[in-house]
Amino acid sequence: MGPVLNPLRGPAFQCHLWRHRLVSDFDLGVLEGASGLPDGSAIHIVKSPEKSWPPALGGPVFEDPFENGDPWFTSWKTADGYIIRFPECGFYIQPREMRIECDPAPGVAESTIAHLILDHAIPRLLSLTPGFVVFHASAVQVKDRVIAVLGKSGQGKSTLAASFAAQGHPLLTDDCLVVRWDESVGQWLAQPSYQSVRLWPDSVGALGLAESDLREFAGYSSKKRTGREVDFHFASTGAPLAACFVLPDPATPAPAHSGPPRVLPLSVNEAFPRLAGAVFRIDPSDPEVNRREFEVLTSLASTVRFWSLSYERDYAQLPAVRQAMLNAVAADSSGFRIAAS
Repeated sequence: MGPVLNPLRGPAFQCHLWRHRLVSDFDLGVLEGASGLPDGSAIHIVKSPEKSWPPALGGPVFEDPFENGDPWFTSWKTADGYIIRFPECGFYIQPREMRIECDPAPGVAESTIAHLILDHAIPRLLSLTPGFVVFHASAVQVKDRVIAVLGKSGQGKSTLAASFAAQGHPLLTDDCLVVRWDESVGQWLAQPSYQSVRLWPDSVGALGLAESDLREFAGYSSKKRTGREVDFHFASTGAPLAACFVLPDPATPAPAHSGPPRVLPLSVNEAFPRLAGAVFRIDPSDPEVNRREFEVLTSLASTVRFWSLSYERDYAQLPAVRQAMLNAVAADSSGFRIAAS
């Protein structure tokens, strides 16, 4: 893992992640210590000017704006893939070739480029790959099964995951959960991500982390990434996804929770739309991708136990929140039983 010589393009960065070998023109140094298998298929990440990319076929197929309405993420379909654009970077994603071309804006920080590649471009490439589905979720391993937390950005998924990791539960991811079908065991396995967690400054303090053990997350954000110096436990292999806790939808007005954490069982009909809403998407209009996604979600819904999770946004409540989640899973045997699909 690390820089190697590419005879055509010069030095390249190589590592393993999500059962793929990444070969990148950009230094993805945050992946030091990332788990993976050396025999996985390759994803190539190439620096390329946007003017060399093929034209889009019509207007945008998906847009995700900031709260003020300005575009944050936009995607367009091309003849053999997609062009996606963020304010700091554009990407040309080619799923058949497992290739991502990247054109950063001038002066963009290396940490921002790495973040957009790892946390946005690659997950969307994998979302187009049969046998994979990718969720906005944090996930930790308890015994030999995985429990996940679904929620919007800023709801505390990373902090909750980090608090589990600090207590010795292996962490798979803080916000990008890759689930892969394993034919050999007939199960959907949650895959470990890179060994780092992204945290806001107040969470860093609440978890007792030293600033000197952190690194820049992205040039535009005050968040920090944990480095290898932080004594967190990370998962090294995939495990079946057994339980999923759903945080309240911030778009639904509700009074702030107070008192002990509240965990309530959810029916499949209640949980399915929240699970579907957490999927990394690039083209909601593609019928083939939608069909595969629906089949995956239906399969997961038959094997994963769902609960709603509400708790007071007070760091002192984190031990009680963890215990409430563990109690719910332990009390429901289906939370640790994964049936073959």
